[in-house]
Amino acid sequence: MEIDFIYILVLSTIGFIISFIIGGMVGLVLGVIRLPFILSTGLSVPESVGTNIGVSTLGAITAAILRVKSGNIFTKFYYFNMVRRCMNFI
Repeated sequence: MEIDFIYILVLSTIGFIISFIIGGMVGLVLGVIRLPFILSTGLSVPESVGTNIGVSTLGAITAAILRVKSGNIFTKFYYFNMVRRCMNFI
């Protein structure tokens, strides 16, 4: 299946609107919504899941950096959880 540019543009626009309105304002976890859109582009399931996890990870890293820089985070608790989660990953 060849991926059409207009198809990608429409899905990207829908994804942006959903992520801005539902994710940004309400706080919904967007991986559940994003994954079907990625799968509809014709990627395999492992590629779609990997892309979804990568997008979520980059978003989380960006948000964490902004929170640490602005001082809106309890750093001891944050670093404790970050280390603990990294150890769970290993």
